[in-house]
Amino acid sequence: MKKAVLTHHAHEKIEERLLMSAKTLCELLDDGIVVITGEETSSNRHHKVFYSPLNKMCFVAIQDHKTGHIITVLPIDYHQNKAWVISYDAQLMAKEMMSGYIQDKEDQEAQRLSDRLQRIKKIQGKLPFRIYGYLEDEVNNIVDRTFICSWKDETLCADLGNLIEDERFIKHLFDRLHKKRTILEVNSDITIKRLSMQLGSHGEKTLFHLEALKWFNQNRQKSEV
Repeated sequence: MKKAVLTHHAHEKIEERLLMSAKTLCELLDDGIVVITGEETSSNRHHKVFYSPLNKMCFVAIQDHKTGHIITVLPIDYHQNKAWVISYDAQLMAKEMMSGYIQDKEDQEAQRLSDRLQRIKKIQGKLPFRIYGYLEDEVNNIVDRTFICSWKDETLCADLGNLIEDERFIKHLFDRLHKKRTILEVNSDITIKRLSMQLGSHGEKTLFHLEALKWFNQNRQKSEV
């Protein structure tokens, strides 16, 4: 069977009658998501029933099976007046074929997104988390940002939630913060009250108030006792 080709008349009728695009109809015809109900004896034209989910009804596409040209698209009742009756069984089969086709498309898209997510996680899992502190003056104005530490552990699956629940990381972070804050507070009135964490050098920044992070860590430890 030749690939579906739109005639000008067919394109007009699709625009007039279908909520489905011409491109989608061509895909259905090419993929065989139709029920062939007969062939005109005087031509190469097959009459193919298909279901339009948005219209919630079946139609008949008349297509030249040698050239692929779609001649027209007819509603079921109009086809029955002009040609022959389309049985209920044929319409039901066309609807079931469309349901299966849509499900396959959704499954393929879900699998594609899942595969992409796994590839992204695999790449991101090899990047270190980078933690910065925001330097604030005595009236809480941010005056600068300073690097605190980095942490790399592929078992965390590039997940920030896993990171802040990792006891080893929290200990390392507070050790580095203590050293950094001690130096700052001895030399000036600058303090660190907020942190930003990101994956790699260009990852999206997530902000944490230091006191909130301490509170979370203390309550987590209590719940484990």
